[in-house]
Amino acid sequence: MLLDQVINEIKQLRDAPNRRSAIEIHRLLDSNQRAFKERIDKDSFGILLTDFAKLADAHATEYLSDGYKRDFKKSYDLLMFYLEKIF
Repeated sequence: MLLDQVINEIKQLRDAPNRRSAIEIHRLLDSNQRAFKERIDKDSFGILLTDFAKLADAHATEYLSDGYKRDFKKSYDLLMFYLEKIF
């Protein structure tokens, strides 16, 4: 999958701060690590990948909490910051 297609898929998940979106973003980041690491600092990418893994693995009672939505938004905004720098 081309990197710009991956980024477009990630952008479409912005308005759905839920576990399904976190899982999908994590899957996209994980399966395209090589392409992302060529454009984003490896340490920064590792943090993003870890953040979305934690969101994807969160306990079911957290999904609707304000804290989960806040963490999703924070991680998503950081990801968008890096993606906007490369495109």
